[in-house]
Amino acid sequence: MADFHNNEDFIDALRAMGLSQYESQVYLALLGEGGSDVATVIRKAAIPQNKAYEALASLERKGFAELLLGDRKRYRAAEPKLAFERYRREVEGTLGQAEFAMREIAAAAPKGPTPEPSLPGIRLIPSERVAPTFEEKMNQANNELLIAVRAPVTRIGDVEAAKNARAAGLKAKWLIERAAVDDKRNGAQLIEWAKAIGNARVHDFVPMRMGVYDGRECLLELRETDGSRFALLLPNPGLAEDMRALFLRLWSEGEPVSKLKAKRKSRK
Repeated sequence: MADFHNNEDFIDALRAMGLSQYESQVYLALLGEGGSDVATVIRKAAIPQNKAYEALASLERKGFAELLLGDRKRYRAAEPKLAFERYRREVEGTLGQAEFAMREIAAAAPKGPTPEPSLPGIRLIPSERVAPTFEEKMNQANNELLIAVRAPVTRIGDVEAAKNARAAGLKAKWLIERAAVDDKRNGAQLIEWAKAIGNARVHDFVPMRMGVYDGRECLLELRETDGSRFALLLPNPGLAEDMRALFLRLWSEGEPVSKLKAKRKSRK
């Protein structure tokens, strides 16, 4: 069981839940035992004696272990499912407190001056934040959402999030480049996704991946010569209106996904 007790993946997972390195090792050492004394824990976890005592006391406080009654001091690990449920409840409680605190801070915070027209508040979005930012902005749109998807597509969007947004009254349109739906790797999945969210069309050429939100803000993805990508978030109503006009022109030329599916079936 030495591999189990020192499994780096298990230790990393436990550390992500807030346990220290020593606490993670001790918890793994306790699992599968009816009860272990400190000497046994030290031998299995291979950690210093003082660290073992500290880790055991901390695990008991956090609900990952319990102290057994008896002549000798022995500890038993909480079952992983039970330990996780305790951890989940603690995290939810902490998040609830944090959300309440942030609302209080937002309500009490002094209001800043209205931005000058010469300060548009442009944000540069790094490559690792491009996809999450597109999803975040989609969830923040209130009235109208226009999304253009350019090939290649490496990540299929969240169907439920898109459907929920439309159910809430959001007017959404999706324009997908034909090369993306023709992709042998995930084109079929992309078509099913587009069919599920509804109001999606295909166009032979989409100049860039972009989003236009409520006609006041746009998110544009750009590519460097080396293939890397980044995005610009531009809260500029004038530019957003221009990009909206471009989108709607391409949209009017696009082919509904439902017709695309029908054509493909007729070719068989």
